[in-house]
Amino acid sequence: MVPRPVTGYRAAPHRSNLLPPLRKAAGGIVIDEHLDSVVRLLATASGIPLAAYFALDEGKLVCRASSGAVGPDFVLLAGLWHHALDTDGLVKIEDVLEQECLAEQVRFLPETRLRSYAALRVKAPDGAPIGVLCLLGATPQQFSSRACTALDDARRLLERDLALRHQAERDPLTGLSNRRRIDDVLTREWKLAVRDRTCLSVLAIDIDHFKLINDRHGHAAGDQALHALAQILPAVFRRPGDCASRIGGDEFIVCLPRTDSAAAVTLAQRLRQALADICLTPTGTEPVRLTLSIGVATAEPQAGMPRTLGGLLAAADAALYAAKEAGRDCVSVDDCSRSWRNP
Repeated sequence: MVPRPVTGYRAAPHRSNLLPPLRKAAGGIVIDEHLDSVVRLLATASGIPLAAYFALDEGKLVCRASSGAVGPDFVLLAGLWHHALDTDGLVKIEDVLEQECLAEQVRFLPETRLRSYAALRVKAPDGAPIGVLCLLGATPQQFSSRACTALDDARRLLERDLALRHQAERDPLTGLSNRRRIDDVLTREWKLAVRDRTCLSVLAIDIDHFKLINDRHGHAAGDQALHALAQILPAVFRRPGDCASRIGGDEFIVCLPRTDSAAAVTLAQRLRQALADICLTPTGTEPVRLTLSIGVATAEPQAGMPRTLGGLLAAADAALYAAKEAGRDCVSVDDCSRSWRNP
């Protein structure tokens, strides 16, 4: 199938893939139940009622969980949280008005109610900063060793939980996201696409003749093929919002938020060509060339959104089988928009 012309690969805002699903609290703050329990534990252990976790989201820190009177109007000064994100250790300020670079911000933002602050950077398993865990004060105050120890303990607990989540959501053979993870990502991105009326593309991918590779060259060659594809996928789909997953055998799915059909086809072709350049050399056998069959389906608001996420995934699967029927080593696009407009 000849791809339609490319209209552009639009960059998606950064959202940390390690943050767990969120819910709305009664007060309007977006929180997660586990994050909320860690923050409340921090407040109790430190003896300081105002505690919060601010997650890095689209270049800003957004309150994800809080204890005490921390609300959306409790502004976290930009200079403070940038400092905390860049510091490998405790950031502690007993009175922001004594900090020349921050005092002016407080005077211009009296609604901040922020006068004292102790914070630690929270890192993902790969070492990237993803948020700030902090104790806050509406008045100047010192932070005792008890409070600082409680803050460090809470940060370690949060990072350990993130590491366990990360491990539970990874395919052990390839290191890519597993089915559990891609299901969560697709569900979240589907809701965002419907809410914001943005495009969402899905790629369904199979390695051509994978069973034959295993039968003819051995399972070690099959594992090499899976590893080869797993190394290329992150290089092609490298935006923070993109998610590539192995869902079983030689079956892979890629979720591409804010990506239209033409851009998704271009990326799929890039992936197919990148893998075609690789030649496996299993021990004692002839070289093996790898090819892919890829199905592309896109939810586009202007074409009418599908009724369910399942409909989008079924469209990608149908496009994958069309690619196989077309002779493999190609990209096929499901014309879903017509069927969605006329269910």
